[in-house]
Amino acid sequence: MAFSDIKQVLKPSDYLDIAFSKAKKRAAQVRGKSRSKKQEDAKLQKVLELERLTVVKNTLVSKFDDTIKSFPSLEDLTPFYKELMACFLDAGFLRKSLGALGWAKLKVVEFYLFYSKQIKHSNEVNHIARMRKDFYGRVSSALKQISKNLAYLEESRRIFKEFPVIKEMPTVCIAGFPNVGKSTLLSKLTTARPEIKNYAFTTKQLNLGYSGFKDDSDTGSSEHIVKVQFIDTPGSLNRFEKLNNIERQAIIAQKKCNLIIYVFDPTLQYPLDLQEKLLETTKKYDLPIIVYLSKTDLPVNSDVVDYFVTKHSALCSVSNLKEDVKKEIMRFVKENTPENEI
Repeated sequence: MAFSDIKQVLKPSDYLDIAFSKAKKRAAQVRGKSRSKKQEDAKLQKVLELERLTVVKNTLVSKFDDTIKSFPSLEDLTPFYKELMACFLDAGFLRKSLGALGWAKLKVVEFYLFYSKQIKHSNEVNHIARMRKDFYGRVSSALKQISKNLAYLEESRRIFKEFPVIKEMPTVCIAGFPNVGKSTLLSKLTTARPEIKNYAFTTKQLNLGYSGFKDDSDTGSSEHIVKVQFIDTPGSLNRFEKLNNIERQAIIAQKKCNLIIYVFDPTLQYPLDLQEKLLETTKKYDLPIIVYLSKTDLPVNSDVVDYFVTKHSALCSVSNLKEDVKKEIMRFVKENTPENEI
């Protein structure tokens, strides 16, 4: 999903400045070529103004078309992206805003056809100049009418640009409370280098990383590597009746994955009972869950560590975690691979 390809949406004044500037430059070029021909004033004025109208029309229509086409079709978005979009954008107003841009394009063409006809049938210099000015005025008015829509489209573009590109491959979600070490774990499991800070809700969006596991059961001559996508999700506070948009991303991501790594924090910055409640909530997705104990390099109560290891079979080593992730991913891959492809 190439959200990064969405065209920047400008303010009405910026679109007009670009179009009118190009039109002025084109008129100067035509005027320079026409001086030697000593054309009559009205005839030359007609040529100049028609060139201006054509350039303005072509510039705006081209930019509006490119912008509309660059936005994703909301109907064709996958369920994952539809849910993610719902966290940040009003789909109804986004459709309306794209429609408003299409309306403005049609109005520009409509005005062009009307005023170019008026100019072609006029032989008065003043009337020809007035028709061009009227065209400029009506185009300007049309664009100002959709200023709110243009602003919303640009806001939408910025939000879409931040969306991760989720690939169709075995996917592991790293879940848990905020600031329990999920981003650190992502950096250990993959080549990703997420920004890591020491306060809650450091992850404002989904961070992605990729790794590969060798399929040891593959007897072929060439080594078979299974590529795996890891998603570091924003922390959740287990308050589903009043989730904020950051937390909603975590829920959406977990629906997309095949395996969950649930991260416990033995320093207990969040009470043990709350961390366990969130784990129970996570189990409702009916997905394989591996429990990992973070921050064991810090001074922590050994009894707490023993509790997690005993009750939840928590892993304290990244190497052991990688091995368990590999086993679960290989099992998933084989269960979802047709027999004739094994």
